Amino acid sequence: MLRGRRGSFIICALLRIWPAFPDNLYAMPRKKEKQGHLFGIGFDQDDELKRITRAPEFTLLGGSEETHERMVEEAQAFLEVLGKYGKGMEHLSKREYFEIVKKISKSPKTWFYFGK
Repeated sequence: MLRGRRGSFIICALLRIWPAFPDNLYAMPRKKEKQGHLFGIGFDQDDELKRITRAPEFTLLGGSEETHERMVEEAQAFLEVLGKYGKGMEHLSKREYFEIVKKISKSPKTWFYFGK
């Protein structure tokens, strides 16, 4: 079990060629499309519950109830602001990514960027 200080988590942007997550995990996508995906991990889980929130744009794992809820809120806020930019995550530059993070996050140092 991962343990961290209360409210500790990280959220990463994974920007590269990723196959879309199909409904059927055994179905292989015909064409790999350039996609972006937010991936978050909470470190302060203090119970035996497995918290997993998955959406087409993000996957969030672990954390206490409070931390997991905060990760979901920040991921949703990120996607709302991204919609105002009129771009998909795969088209964001590193600078634009961190501009959005600064607008929506209470702890921007927990956000990372993996891409070009």
